[in-house]
Amino acid sequence: MEQEVYDALFAALEEAEAKDQLATARVLYAKMMKLDGEPPLKLLAAENLIELHQHGQAEQLLLQVEEVVGTEGGGELRAGLLAQKGNLARARGENEEAEKCYRAAHQLEPENTGLLLAAAEVSVRQGETAKAEFLVRKALEDPAYEGEALFQLGTLFAAGERWDEALEAFGRCAHVDPENEVAELWVEDLEEALEVLNGRVENGGEE
Repeated sequence: MEQEVYDALFAALEEAEAKDQLATARVLYAKMMKLDGEPPLKLLAAENLIELHQHGQAEQLLLQVEEVVGTEGGGELRAGLLAQKGNLARARGENEEAEKCYRAAHQLEPENTGLLLAAAEVSVRQGETAKAEFLVRKALEDPAYEGEALFQLGTLFAAGERWDEALEAFGRCAHVDPENEVAELWVEDLEEALEVLNGRVENGGEE
């Protein structure tokens, strides 16, 4: 029943946000904060509030969960709390703190490869591309995340102007995940660009 209440509030919140109904949104936020849900539901509520850019309310819910879970120890719930603290820090631009939270959560829940990719993303924001590449390659060991990891690896290579490696990564991504149209576009653009670049090299740099 509590889950249904949360779902209904989230749907109403999204609609109010889309229609810029600020007064309605404030009432819904107040109702959400008063719900006496179990910690997993509060984590879900915090995640949605972060996505809606309501960072203060999300932080309050995370503090409520932390009172129950504690600041130390392990378990899936603790990992979930750390992951949402990472999401909140990332949303606020606190990338170093976000990476710390994601990696701590992954230690508690090593099967959650998505946490490695999240840590890699905030590493890039800090300019630590070598660390990000290491984390993404580690994520590649999980077949369930192969497509996502390959795409992230491709963007890393492209940002570093490692064009041949970027083309290979995006090509593998398009093969693993045919529905990733952006990866296919990257492949087409890189193939064309490399063809032009290689042609210039063969002609001694002439146009």
